[in-house]
Amino acid sequence: GIEPEAIEGEQNPTLILEEGEEYEIGWPEGDGVRHNIEIWDEDGDVVDDYETDLTDDPGDDQILTITATEEMAAYRCRPHGSMEGEIRVE
Repeated sequence: GIEPEAIEGEQNPTLILEEGEEYEIGWPEGDGVRHNIEIWDEDGDVVDDYETDLTDDPGDDQILTITATEEMAAYRCRPHGSMEGEIRVE
């Protein structure tokens, strides 16, 4: 994570969000490999179309602006299961 300070330097941190608040979430600059970011519910379905297109452009940040809802459970890069973290909405 990059910010806030509580997640800085953590890999795939759990994000604790406040319901109804707006957040930016994503991966900065690509590495030449195809990435995207998606927000999933507990069933692995994308919540409210919160997903970016797959891209392999190294200069393309994968950033979403989301409004936290109770159905959000995880963020994930679809091609890379190791790029996934839990979302808790309080």
